[in-house]
Amino acid sequence: MTINTVILLGSYLILMVHGIPIVPPPKALASSIHHTRISPEELGGGYGGDMLFPNLPSKSMNRGVAYAEVNKWPSGIIPYNMSAITNAGDRQMIETAMQHVMYDTGSPIVNSVSRTACVHFRPKQSSDATFVTIVYGQGCSAHAGYWPNYPLKLTLQKDATANRFDSGTIQHELLHVIGFKHEHQRPDRDNYIQINYNNIDPEWVSFFIT
Repeated sequence: MTINTVILLGSYLILMVHGIPIVPPPKALASSIHHTRISPEELGGGYGGDMLFPNLPSKSMNRGVAYAEVNKWPSGIIPYNMSAITNAGDRQMIETAMQHVMYDTGSPIVNSVSRTACVHFRPKQSSDATFVTIVYGQGCSAHAGYWPNYPLKLTLQKDATANRFDSGTIQHELLHVIGFKHEHQRPDRDNYIQINYNNIDPEWVSFFIT
């Protein structure tokens, strides 16, 4: 056993004692459904198309930050209830998308391809007062961030109207669940880019106006 192996195993045991999950590289995941022209994020009915916020009109909100510290999940743990997702393949796709998000946002471990998770999706436990319910529905949308004791939801559409039940879309909504908002709606956006409104489809101009 090499010294690097000993160090790696020791680090792993220390992290596990403290309850910090180690995330191995996730498997590649291909799309399961043919995409149509309509994007499900456009049908979610939320701010910016697919972001939901408690007690706020879905189409009106001041421009948000890319990430709100106040809405961070305690200890980075995000409980979820996926009982409404009845298809086994769909459940596997969602779980694999979660692995991708946990791995991609994790911290590298020296001499290892695994990472220490910064956020951890896990099934809801009876003691969890706040959790995310994942359901089928119209459009794709998610509550953005942690809102204590509020019924948070992540909706994924899977039908002939706007089929986009794939890893990329699921990861997009999971990032909203973590608390990330759209980069083009950052409060400091105009310090770095210029929006050419003439190049935007009139139907979507409102997504860029504050």
